[in-house]
Amino acid sequence: MLHRVTEASEAAEAEYLRAIELDPKHFRAYNNLGMLYAARDDIKAAVQYYCKSITLMPEHPDGHKLLGLAYYSTGQLEEAAEVFRQWLEQRPDDPTARHMYAACSGRDVPERAGDEYIVDTFDRFAESFEEQLQVRLRYRAPELVTDALKRYLPAPDKQLDILDAGCGTGLCGPLVAPWAERLVGVDLSVGMLQRAEGKGCYDRLYRIELTEFLRMPNETSAYDVILSADTLCYFGPLEAVSAAARRALRPQGLFAFSVEDAGGTAPLGHILNPHGRYAHAASYVRDCLEGVGFHVLGIDPAVLRTEGGSPVNGLIVVTQAVPLREAYVMKQCAGTASPGL
Repeated sequence: MLHRVTEASEAAEAEYLRAIELDPKHFRAYNNLGMLYAARDDIKAAVQYYCKSITLMPEHPDGHKLLGLAYYSTGQLEEAAEVFRQWLEQRPDDPTARHMYAACSGRDVPERAGDEYIVDTFDRFAESFEEQLQVRLRYRAPELVTDALKRYLPAPDKQLDILDAGCGTGLCGPLVAPWAERLVGVDLSVGMLQRAEGKGCYDRLYRIELTEFLRMPNETSAYDVILSADTLCYFGPLEAVSAAARRALRPQGLFAFSVEDAGGTAPLGHILNPHGRYAHAASYVRDCLEGVGFHVLGIDPAVLRTEGGSPVNGLIVVTQAVPLREAYVMKQCAGTASPGL
């Protein structure tokens, strides 16, 4: 395992093969070989070893998950859906099996990713989250969201109440800390929140679902700024969470976030993609926000990260909370500058 982590893949490969030679039923060695070949983009070999791992240990979830993802990465969605269907049949209460089957099959698609799926995914991912996303996937959503937000903020003077909605490991925290008199973070994953606490810039961290938190009575008009990097990609319809964010903002407060760009692939305005995240159309995002009392300051295309060697296209959105009547008037006056905080 150490060899794989340090990217000595040839040495790791030799050790896994040696383990299989000593014990032909060593399912973990087959599983690890599958991950090694997947990292090399040799998906055909990865699928072979994942299949062998599942044959030896059919009830173990990792083999099903990785085999399904391998099929997805090569565009074999029917095969991926079937792997997840079999996994779900064996483990009907598994949140990852349920979510990924919906993502690859298009059946029983939830309005947002379930709490259990989020917790299971990100608690497992917390320890390596920043290294994986920032180094291997060139993850840029926190910087993109905060850079867009800064254009509408006053000079930093520790003067604003800020909510990091879906704070994860706290990558946005240090970026907005110069403006924060009070910085609050919300997330569902304990592992992620523990990492965020280590950043030393949050005044309070809460483990709770985002919309539920925003609707709490003491969160009404509590913030000058709400930002959210790579969190709303786990929501399909955005009306409820947007309305809750509007409720939690003070007049003229700012709401900035990223979503993945659905382009023209989402007739309903949003779609659950086979990788398990939702994407949204820019026109839907605009209509949704204006409908709940925001004036849209900007919806800009950006590359959020790479995945499988390809760019993940997103939208960086900045909006301002105004009364519904004023939002309607401002919408009619295209090009009119909006007041800052």
